[in-house]
Amino acid sequence: MLRYRAGEYVMDVPRGLVGRVEEIEGDLLTLIGPRGVEWEQELAQCRPASPDENASFRNGSTGRRVESSTSGLPRWS
Repeated sequence: MLRYRAGEYVMDVPRGLVGRVEEIEGDLLTLIGPRGVEWEQELAQCRPASPDENASFRNGSTGRRVESSTSGLPRWS
Protein backbone atom coordinates (compact mmCIF):
# COMPACT_ATOMS: atom_id res chain seq x y z
CA MET A 1 0.00 0.00 0.00
CA LEU A 2 1.23 3.48 -0.83
CA ARG A 3 2.15 5.92 1.90
CA TYR A 4 1.82 9.64 1.45
CA ARG A 5 3.33 12.64 3.19
CA ALA A 6 1.74 15.98 4.00
CA GLY A 7 2.01 18.28 1.01
CA GLU A 8 1.82 15.56 -1.64
CA TYR A 9 -0.93 15.61 -4.27
CA VAL A 10 -3.30 12.68 -4.68
CA MET A 11 -6.35 11.78 -6.73
CA ASP A 12 -9.43 10.92 -4.67
CA VAL A 13 -10.61 8.23 -7.10
CA PRO A 14 -14.29 7.92 -6.04
CA ARG A 15 -14.78 11.70 -6.20
CA GLY A 16 -12.51 12.26 -9.18
CA LEU A 17 -10.82 15.17 -7.38
CA VAL A 18 -7.20 16.12 -6.81
CA GLY A 19 -6.28 17.14 -3.29
CA ARG A 20 -3.19 18.03 -1.33
CA VAL A 21 -2.56 15.83 1.69
CA GLU A 22 -2.98 18.03 4.75
CA GLU A 23 -3.00 15.41 7.50
CA ILE A 24 -2.68 11.63 7.87
CA GLU A 25 -4.31 9.70 10.69
CA GLY A 26 -3.86 5.97 10.26
CA ASP A 27 -5.59 5.06 6.98
CA LEU A 28 -7.51 8.35 6.72
CA LEU A 29 -6.21 11.29 4.70
CA THR A 30 -7.40 14.85 5.19
CA LEU A 31 -7.24 16.50 1.77
CA ILE A 32 -7.54 20.11 0.75
CA GLY A 33 -8.71 21.18 -2.71
CA PRO A 34 -7.38 24.02 -4.83
CA ARG A 35 -10.00 26.43 -3.49
CA GLY A 36 -9.49 25.48 0.14
CA VAL A 37 -12.28 22.92 0.49
CA GLU A 38 -11.25 20.22 2.97
CA TRP A 39 -12.48 16.63 3.05
CA GLU A 40 -11.41 13.17 4.20
CA GLN A 41 -10.83 10.00 2.22
CA GLU A 42 -9.50 6.54 3.00
CA LEU A 43 -5.93 5.92 1.93
CA ALA A 44 -6.97 2.93 -0.20
CA GLN A 45 -9.31 5.19 -2.23
CA CYS A 46 -6.48 7.51 -3.33
CA ARG A 47 -3.64 7.26 -5.82
CA PRO A 48 -0.74 9.60 -6.63
CA ALA A 49 -1.83 12.50 -8.82
CA SER A 50 -0.41 12.59 -12.34
CA PRO A 51 1.70 15.56 -13.50
CA ASP A 52 -1.34 16.91 -15.40
CA GLU A 53 -3.53 16.54 -12.31
CA ASN A 54 -0.89 18.34 -10.22
CA ALA A 55 -0.86 21.18 -12.75
CA SER A 56 -4.67 21.47 -12.69
CA PHE A 57 -4.57 21.73 -8.89
CA ARG A 58 -1.92 24.44 -8.94
CA ASN A 59 -3.91 26.38 -11.56
CA GLY A 60 -6.94 26.33 -9.24
CA SER A 61 -9.11 24.10 -11.44
CA THR A 62 -11.36 21.64 -9.64
CA GLY A 63 -13.09 20.37 -12.74
CA ARG A 64 -16.29 20.12 -10.73
CA ARG A 65 -18.46 22.50 -8.76
CA VAL A 66 -18.37 22.20 -4.97
CA GLU A 67 -21.61 22.80 -3.10
CA SER A 68 -22.57 22.72 0.54
CA SER A 69 -24.50 19.78 1.91
CA THR A 70 -26.63 19.45 5.01
CA SER A 71 -24.15 16.96 6.50
CA GLY A 72 -21.39 19.58 6.45
CA LEU A 73 -19.35 17.56 3.97
CA PRO A 74 -18.50 18.89 0.51
CA ARG A 75 -20.77 17.72 -2.28
CA TRP A 76 -19.57 17.72 -5.87
CA SER A 77 -21.87 17.91 -8.83
